[in-house]
Formats: sequence, C-alpha cells, structure tokens
Amino acid sequence: MASFTVSASGAGLSYQWQKNGSNIGDGGTISGSGTITLTLTGAGTVDSGASFDCVVSGTCSPPSTSGAATLTVNANPATFNVTGGGSACPVGDGVTVGLDGSESTADYQLEVNGNPTGAPVAGTGSAISFANQTAAGTYTIIASNVTSGCTATMNGSASVSPADPFACWQLQYFGSNNCALCAGNVSYTGDGMSNTNKFLAGFSPTNSAAYLRISSVARSGTNVIVTYLGASGDTNYVPGVQSRTNVLDFTTGGAGGNYTNGGWQDTFQTNILGVDISAAGGEGTGLGTVTNMTDIGGAASSATRYYRVRVVP
Repeated sequence: MASFTVSASGAGLSYQWQKNGSNIGDGGTISGSGTITLTLTGAGTVDSGASFDCVVSGTCSPPSTSGAATLTVNANPATFNVTGGGSACPVGDGVTVGLDGSESTADYQLEVNGNPTGAPVAGTGSAISFANQTAAGTYTIIASNVTSGCTATMNGSASVSPADPFACWQLQYFGSNNCALCAGNVSYTGDGMSNTNKFLAGFSPTNSAAYLRISSVARSGTNVIVTYLGASGDTNYVPGVQSRTNVLDFTTGGAGGNYTNGGWQDTFQTNILGVDISAAGGEGTGLGTVTNMTDIGGAASSATRYYRVRVVP
C-alpha cells in the first residue's frame, strides 16, 4: 500500500488526483481521489516509477497543480524451497532445516509451528542452513529484505518428528541401537535388570550400581524401616512422562521364603518429580534415588513380611 497527501486544505476546495498526467478516480484499489489523501493498493495501481500529482480547485481562484511525487515499489524477496527435516531425538544432534537458495540482500527467520526460533540467518546468494533442530513440529521460513523490510514466505515446509524413544536412549548411552549388548532384553552390566527396564525406570544401563533394589530391611520396635534404590528422574526419552512413582509393596508368608505373589499390597508411594540427575554426576549417570520408608506396624504381626519395590510412570 502507498499513499500521497497534499497540504492544501480548507472549505470549498476540491481535489483531482492524476497519475502520469491523467485523471484517476475512486474504485477498485484506488481510494480517496477526491480528498487530500490518495491511497493505492494492489498491482496495477502501485506501478514503480509512476508520477502522481493533485489539482486543487477553489471557487475564488484558478486550479493549482501540486508538485509531482514518484512512487517506487520494492520487490519482495525471491522465494526458495525449504529443505531438511526428519526424525530427531530430544537429546542429541537433531536434524538440519534450510533453504535450497537465498539472496544476499535478505535475512531469513526460521519458525516452528508459526513461532520464530533462533536468530535470523543472513542470505549468501546460495543455499543456507539453520542450527540443527530437535523440537518436533512444522518448520517454515520468512525472508525479509534488509533495506526495504519487504517479506515473503518461502515455499513448502520441513517436518521434524520424534524419533523412537528407546532408540534415542540407546544412542545416548551406547552410541548405537544395533548391538548385542544394547538390546532391550539384555542386562549390559549383568545386574539382572534389562536395558528396557532401565530405560523405563530412568537408570543408566552402563552403571553397575544403578538398578532397582532393596538394600536393607531393619526392625524398629513394631515398625520396619525399608531402604531401597528407586527410579531416577531422567525422563528425557519417555514421551509424556514428567515424573515416576516408586512403589513399595509387601506381602506375608512363611519363614522359609514361601509367599503368594497374588498377596502383594501397596504400602507407600513416592513421586520422583524431575530429579536433575546431572547434580549426581552428569547427564546420563542415572544413579536413582535412595529412599528410606517406614512400614508402620509392619513388625507387629507374627507372620513373616516380604517387601518389593517397583516403578510406574
């Protein structure tokens, strides 16, 4: 849109705008030709290089023609095709998003789901790329001419989708998701807890001290104090999981170790809310959380009591 205004105004004056010396009137993409301001929008009325002036008429004086003004129309940035995308892990190198061409007179802003992300990248006259992306979403690019500010949306988009969570976890800890020791049903350290279960519980599969277990059971009067290593707060790879719950169960049985699996009952549940495992030795340590729970009255019965710990999302 472009507009021109004359300074002459007052009662009894009329205005006739001209384009390249010919009268123009209201209608279509032209408005205000009978007023002090002429507004132009749309191709055909905003021709670059056109000359506009205004003839001002009054009842007591001859018409007066204003000085001419030239309209310059800046072109929008050229359009190129968005490239890249693919599947990305939430923690990792990500995937590339870019353009198959660019102009040195434009800056390019990457957007994800319609929101700017990262700083604009200056055009080079050839293909460009942005920092690798890990966030899932639809990526588009807006070009802006560095002189005029005219903008254009680039052609197409790139899609980034979440990669398989377990495969990402394997890459984080093993550097591969296609090896014998990193298979889901294998216990890498031989501690009896499979890689799949360590993934679900947030444990490091390469740390032999990191596995779900009860470390001690001690009687205190009529109570029982149970100390166990529960799940950690490493939720990087499990979609939708923001916390985990460690559940301590008990059942009764005989002194010889015979008990009924169907007799397990919950005693306590402890929420592990986003524990920052980096504070316990660095990302990927996955040491878990040591917890002491008191089973009130657990030693009051003459029956032998058995405990187990499990983890749920």
